[in-house]
Amino acid sequence: VENVGFTKKDCQNFLYRKKSETIEEAIAHINHHWINVILNCAFLLYENTKSFVWLFKTFLELMGNKQLKTIFIDEEQAMANAIEQVFTETCHQLCIWHIAHNAIKNISSLYASPKFRTHFNKVFGGC
Repeated sequence: VENVGFTKKDCQNFLYRKKSETIEEAIAHINHHWINVILNCAFLLYENTKSFVWLFKTFLELMGNKQLKTIFIDEEQAMANAIEQVFTETCHQLCIWHIAHNAIKNISSLYASPKFRTHFNKVFGGC
């Protein structure tokens, strides 16, 4: 630190500003506190593949045609279809909250067992 004339925090702030200038707009990103920040929002009249394709292409254009690294969604098939068409380089995953919620709904007899629930939650990071 003494030899370069700036602190580690100065370096982090500089990199964060440069990243923000480069990205300008995105669907969401994680800030320096590892908290999701939503930068864009849209309301769709129809939740079908055609509408999601239009929405994702619009977001992609706003992001300078830079593909997302990862996208987490619920089990919406129309959205999944659109992701395959638009975000071809993106890792598409189901949201952990939805997986846990579906477990409660679909395997409630197993999930009611504290032992099973403990093991299940460990697999998904303690959700």
